[in-house]
Amino acid sequence: MLETKRELLAHAARMSAYNSESALARPLVPLYWARSADDGRALLREAFRDAGDLRCADGRLEVHLNPLSARRRTRAVAGLCELLDDTSTAYLGTEMVIHYSVKPPPYINYPAM
Repeated sequence: MLETKRELLAHAARMSAYNSESALARPLVPLYWARSADDGRALLREAFRDAGDLRCADGRLEVHLNPLSARRRTRAVAGLCELLDDTSTAYLGTEMVIHYSVKPPPYINYPAM
């Protein structure tokens, strides 16, 4: 009985994660990512796995994501960050508004040849 409840809870968590991923991919695909919805989900998974920084400042929770593996992927996620910012969502249980951004790619200084 306990094992069945554990499986149902795990299944509900997976469904919730999939639905959240779908909700984020829905505006991403037509606006910033001209590929299929499945590719949009793969892009989101890369963004979720990548590192970033959190900072509390001026009544905001700032989420700064690192650039992704390709410039077009970084631009797409930056566009999604702008859409999320427009919602002015507060962090649960606080009045801190969440602000999303993508850090600029690092400057690569190639040696002179």
